[in-house]
Amino acid sequence: MLAQRLAGLAKKPKILIWDLETSPAILYGFSLWNQNHSINQIIEPSRVLCFAAKWLDKKQTEFYSEFHTSREDMIAQAWRLLDEADILVSYNGIGFDTKHMNREFLLAGLGPVSPCVDIDLLRINRANFKFLSNKLGYVTEAVGLPTKLETGGMELWKNVLANDPAAWAKFKQYNIRDVVVTEKLYLLLAQGG
Repeated sequence: MLAQRLAGLAKKPKILIWDLETSPAILYGFSLWNQNHSINQIIEPSRVLCFAAKWLDKKQTEFYSEFHTSREDMIAQAWRLLDEADILVSYNGIGFDTKHMNREFLLAGLGPVSPCVDIDLLRINRANFKFLSNKLGYVTEAVGLPTKLETGGMELWKNVLANDPAAWAKFKQYNIRDVVVTEKLYLLLAQGG
């Protein structure tokens, strides 16, 4: 498989822009301030709720969630897409998205995806620019690109966890928009600004 991958790199690489959304961990706690939680305080750990991805040269953004299909299908589709990519582009993907998805793959009994180049635009911004904030929405707005959708905060996540169809529709739109915004920032940075 790796030999085929390397031979394929002589061709145009397959670049996948992707993003995921997770649930908050649900914990027992005694205070809102300066808390550490032990393992026996966990009610429900964080999990991947959905992900969106698009190939750089394609118009369509794929979206999968535990609400719209099934948890198993969502994880299998994520594995398929990430395994096919030669290059992954994300915003904080190395520190967040990839680790969450790798956990999901392990728990689902899936092996690791094929090796690829991982381009994390958050790391590129931190290494090369001094924005007041490195949040994706702040950076894209600062450079004049379309930016993230407002979620309304934790209320949206609570409603998603309650399987509210309207909340899931907004969540889907939010996740897809993050991929589109990340792609626009990638193209800007790849052109040298």
